[in-house]
Amino acid sequence: MVKKKKSLRKNKSKARQAEKRARRRRKASLVLKVTAGIVAVPLLALGFILAHDLITQWDHFNARTIQVSGHHHLTEEQVLQLAGIERGQNILSVNLGQARKRLISHGWIADAAVNRKLPDGLGIVIREHTPAALIDIGPGFLMDAQGRVFKKVRPGEARKLPVVGGLGYADLAVARDPETALMRAVVKLIHEP
Repeated sequence: MVKKKKSLRKNKSKARQAEKRARRRRKASLVLKVTAGIVAVPLLALGFILAHDLITQWDHFNARTIQVSGHHHLTEEQVLQLAGIERGQNILSVNLGQARKRLISHGWIADAAVNRKLPDGLGIVIREHTPAALIDIGPGFLMDAQGRVFKKVRPGEARKLPVVGGLGYADLAVARDPETALMRAVVKLIHEP
């Protein structure tokens, strides 16, 4: 008689146990990756904050030279004070956009640019309004050659300027081109030789 070979049966419990172990390893791996990410993000942020503080407080980048140009009615110290910049300040700690906004908020300054000159310099270039006439309304206002009113006049600022009378507040063009016929006529009159 010939004996038949018994077919080998697979052990299902061992396969289930191996599958459970593999699932646990995948879960543990995922937990470790998520935990590493959660820990890494604040550590990376802290590293960037420390690097920023180190650079913005490093004496190597302190302003040794500050060049201010284009000022006629304001002194260099007044320009620096308006910009919020101090001599010896770290140039990387200066907010250039904020300094520019602070400068152009002053009545005399039409436009400004603030830039860094690495490793230890700052440059401030301003363009001041050029008064062309004094408008005689209330305290009086200074007007440029394009007919734009740019500031209230102070004593001593309107020397040797033509005085324009007969205008009302509604005729004034503040930070825009003259829109009324009366202001256009004043601008035309200013430009005539």
